[in-house]
Amino acid sequence: MPHLLLRLSGRAGMPKSPPEILAELVAKFSEVETVRPEAVKAALQVVGDYATGVGHPGEFAHLEVAVLSGRPLELRQKISDLMHDCMRSLWPDARVGVTVEVREMDASTYRKS
Repeated sequence: MPHLLLRLSGRAGMPKSPPEILAELVAKFSEVETVRPEAVKAALQVVGDYATGVGHPGEFAHLEVAVLSGRPLELRQKISDLMHDCMRSLWPDARVGVTVEVREMDASTYRKS
């Protein structure tokens, strides 16, 4: 049920192949005690058309982590820190802005089959 969606600006570059990047993100995320590795889904999108504000590094790597609602704030913060460290290790270049967003999917309306 958790989803990882990685969005890269077109010139952010890929330090590894897309499957390797996704496997690394899934492995790191699977270290979280409440995550069942078999439930994790991950995808990568390269954005060709984009703009950044004045002063932004110019390129970006943004990871959206979607988890079912109900996890404590402290755990969501831990997930954010863990995944940000993983992302920064993949894109250590300061010219690539690395961001992580942990968002909650409403458990009462989420459906899976």
